[in-house]
Amino acid sequence: MRRVLWASLALSIGCSTPPEDAGATLGEAADVALSPLAIATVSYPLQFFAERIGGPHVRVSLEAPPEDEPSSWSPSAEAIGVFQAADRILLFGAGFAKWTERVSLPESKTIDTSASFGDLFITIESAMVHSHGPEGEHSHAEIASDTWLDPILAVRQAAAIRDALAAARPEARDEFEERFRAVEAELLALDGRLSKAFAPVAGRPVASAGPSFAYLARRYELELVIVPLGGETVMGADGWHDVEHALEPRSPKWMLWARTPPPEVAGRLHELGVQTIVFDASVRSPSTGDYFTVMAGNVVAVETALSETLGDALE
Repeated sequence: MRRVLWASLALSIGCSTPPEDAGATLGEAADVALSPLAIATVSYPLQFFAERIGGPHVRVSLEAPPEDEPSSWSPSAEAIGVFQAADRILLFGAGFAKWTERVSLPESKTIDTSASFGDLFITIESAMVHSHGPEGEHSHAEIASDTWLDPILAVRQAAAIRDALAAARPEARDEFEERFRAVEAELLALDGRLSKAFAPVAGRPVASAGPSFAYLARRYELELVIVPLGGETVMGADGWHDVEHALEPRSPKWMLWARTPPPEVAGRLHELGVQTIVFDASVRSPSTGDYFTVMAGNVVAVETALSETLGDALE
């Protein structure tokens, strides 16, 4: 009897027919589970961190063209569609990419990577901008947004990316953690190199063409002097008067630039006793190398400029 029952059970199982589309449904589910997460970012550092931490589990896009400034770029309708369709959207926060404040992005998919340290944001008062108009000197405040130039804050932003990816793909959590730890180690090593490079001018005035280097300056104890000077600005007599007005109180010997300034600007600054240091903020994809090779080049640029200016004092 027992043999007949087992035979009947086997026959029953063998004759059961799955729904016609069951195979397709299971195949589609497997494809969805294995397909990389579509990640949309607003600038290269986020793209780089997401790719390094996510590995094969992500497909990361940076829609801002290389020739545009990502912080002030205005996306097309097509580019906005890429963001809205992404599985996750990575933002810097701190006012970076202001277009994101005007466009409807799915809140459940949007990750503000600086949300955990809003209390550390730096507000820039531009009272040093000199005006010759009837209102005299005036100022307005803005939040500095280049948070990642402090490698310790960059670690926290990378951690936010790790957490977002782990929440979306929990089965890969351990892999994301391992990859994050590798990125963290490189950022901490970068912090050590930058700390050593800037040590000779800690506590001394260093100028900046705009507020981009506020977090870098705070991390390495530089007295930042923000000067109203843009890389593409054609300077007239009044413009240079404003620059001199900003430089006069503390007379910095160096000025940090995110991009190489026009030769005539660098020449005029040299006449004023100010040496330019190009420190690439890495907001755009580099033509060669990656984020860390760009930052390694920045370390060399700082060391070289300070060595040329301070000479034996660095020994």
